[in-house]
Amino acid sequence: MTASQAPEPPDGVTFVSVAELFARVIDGYVIHDLETLLATPADVSVGAVGYPIVMAVLAACDLLGQLDGASNGDEVAYYFRTYLAQINSLYGAIDKIAQDVLRNGLAHHYLTKIGVAVFRGRDDLHLRLDGHGTKATLYIDCVKLANDFVESYTAHAQADLSYSPDVPGRVANIYRRFQRAQEKVAQLPEDFPRVEALVSVPSVYMGVGVQSGTIIDDGVFLAPGSGAVDLVAGVVIPPGPKRRRG
Repeated sequence: MTASQAPEPPDGVTFVSVAELFARVIDGYVIHDLETLLATPADVSVGAVGYPIVMAVLAACDLLGQLDGASNGDEVAYYFRTYLAQINSLYGAIDKIAQDVLRNGLAHHYLTKIGVAVFRGRDDLHLRLDGHGTKATLYIDCVKLANDFVESYTAHAQADLSYSPDVPGRVANIYRRFQRAQEKVAQLPEDFPRVEALVSVPSVYMGVGVQSGTIIDDGVFLAPGSGAVDLVAGVVIPPGPKRRRG
């Protein structure tokens, strides 16, 4: 299978297009989550959600970098130098810092590594160095970063990736990794506590199956089945009539 090929869908299943994937994950979850986070009061010394804002941006950069072909721990750096740098060229200069100091520090320790400090509401400090040499600190304003990410996505990345012939195959590769994760859940013992009835709010994420035949909001039909359906992108929806995400 080449990079541009996606697996054949099972009978009765239509793949969600790359454009629909972006609409659901980036335009939907990431951008709306950022709007919610940015609406959180910032006039507090602790709890101004600066790190969650940065983490949401970096996770989106990671996904989009993968979809554009980046790999081996270079996904965030790739997005910074390829797309964010079109908004501000200084992002290209900090691409490796974004990957290692920001992304890895926050993902593994909920702290940026030494050398970077995150502010909120100080765009005058954004992408500015304080000090020299090993005493220097790079300042990042989370609000400015979030706004620049949204602009870089809507003005550049979205169009480039939506029409790339290689992206569907990369989405399929991501799904395969997700499917392996689902296999770990399947290994939980039979006596593990279970809900008596499936919850009424669907959990939506890339590359999973459905538990009953359902029409989702964009009209893509997901066939009924007892196990995972081999989708490039899909929705876990409880049995029953059509449901809408509120």
